[in-house]
Amino acid sequence: METVQVFLREYEEGTPDWLWETEAQGRIARANRNMATALGRGTDGLHGQSLAGCFGTLTPDAADKLAHHLAHATPFRDLVVAVGDAPAPRWLSLTGHPVYDEQGQPAGFRGIGRDITTQHQAQSDIAFMAEHDGLTGLLNRPAFLARLADAAASGTPVTLALIDLDNFKAVNDTYGHAIGDLLLRQTAQRLAAAGTGIVVARLGGDEFAAMVIDAGPDQAIPRLDALHRSLSDRVTSPDIVLTPAASMGLTCLAPGGGDHQQLMLQADLALYSAKREGKNRFRLFSVAMEQDYTERLRCESELGDAIARGQIIVAYQAIVDVVSGQTVACEALARWQHPERGLLLPGAFIEIAERIDLIDHIGERVLRVACHEAVSWNSLIQVNVNLSPRQLQRGNFVRILAEALHDSGLPPTRLGIEVTERTLLDDDESTRRQLADIRAMGVKLILDDFGSGYSSLSYLQDIDVDGIKIDASFTGKLGSNKVRAICRMVARLAMELNVYVVAEGVETREQLDWLRLNGIAFGQGFLLGRPTLHAPDRQAAYLAL
Repeated sequence: METVQVFLREYEEGTPDWLWETEAQGRIARANRNMATALGRGTDGLHGQSLAGCFGTLTPDAADKLAHHLAHATPFRDLVVAVGDAPAPRWLSLTGHPVYDEQGQPAGFRGIGRDITTQHQAQSDIAFMAEHDGLTGLLNRPAFLARLADAAASGTPVTLALIDLDNFKAVNDTYGHAIGDLLLRQTAQRLAAAGTGIVVARLGGDEFAAMVIDAGPDQAIPRLDALHRSLSDRVTSPDIVLTPAASMGLTCLAPGGGDHQQLMLQADLALYSAKREGKNRFRLFSVAMEQDYTERLRCESELGDAIARGQIIVAYQAIVDVVSGQTVACEALARWQHPERGLLLPGAFIEIAERIDLIDHIGERVLRVACHEAVSWNSLIQVNVNLSPRQLQRGNFVRILAEALHDSGLPPTRLGIEVTERTLLDDDESTRRQLADIRAMGVKLILDDFGSGYSSLSYLQDIDVDGIKIDASFTGKLGSNKVRAICRMVARLAMELNVYVVAEGVETREQLDWLRLNGIAFGQGFLLGRPTLHAPDRQAAYLAL
């Protein structure tokens, strides 16, 4: 017996675990120093107390389990209890078994206790990381979708919003990923501050989500609208100030339940509509959006065959000398001659072509057709072809361009390639080399939609161009003194750089007269000629009005 006591004493002294024993009435009969330390008590303060009373306030679940085992004299293993107040309680694991007297009657319990706070915290951290985004701390996609599915199946009203940060790639490319991450964290903080009743998540990249549960649309939509507006507040760092913007798509599930995947699709369609309409806005799902989606799916399935069958044709819009009225160039524009729906404009298929990786095929066809047809025009008229970002990313555009010129016989000096800022965002060595090779061939390089983005002037500094096309949004606002000053500045800048200027979107006589008087030599727009499938007229139609 003495040997057993020595063994137990050595065990207690050599391990952080602790032994405990109760008598028949459930009060502590024996507790060592480790148990007292774990409970923040003295050993004398434990003797005579009930086992449950030693641990202070237990969770209802733990208290019920412990009471059941003690009352029915049944053994228990790894029963977890919390000691101390939130947010930093200590977590203990108890194992015990009943002790019987010589008559076989319950005489108490003996057991072992262990402090498992470290392990419990590690498990909690793992569980948290499994459901939350590492950068922002918001729910991640799987956890959010699980909650959305539960809410949709419960029959309660749900309003779902999907959110995309506008132009986030440009922030990363311009300022670096550290600033991009700062913007994501600030966005997450604003979403998390939305208040009770709104569940928010980061679904990935610059895409976030929010849902309002147990509230009808009349209550939920204004809250989400306010949340959307908060995302446009400035984001500051020691080095930079950003003015972000976001697009939001919403959909509502009426009481009675529904499919959460259908909800996600509807919100995504509404988000697509918001971005398509100019970004920095929110749109509520409508049946018309679903019909448009169905039409886009149909378009996707038909577009590849349309290219192969030559259904992509080219229309031309004149670029006119605003003084003489002579057509000096034409912009080649893609059209889809659909066998059932007639002539489709680019808005019906270009975005789809970009999404399903067919835009470079369309671009190549327009280039080859335009070169072939322009050979028969007046030799003083240039043809301009738009270049998509994907065509440059392929890395083989210069070869395709050389083939198109050779096969058609069109002199390189009669061809212009129009590029937008979006095309130039991937400002890498391959892009610069290809653009330089285009000009080296004698083909003109034209910066399109000038002024519509944030970096127009920097591109003029870094890339040699032959022409600038002022974005139609400026031409349409020539009634503004500020816009007029900007256009005059562009005209003077072009003169210094020895490049020509075209004003896009010319639709009124007043705009045309202003261009003439302020040194902008060329114009393009409906006043000067609508796109046509025919060869261009040498004289602009507006002069005959």
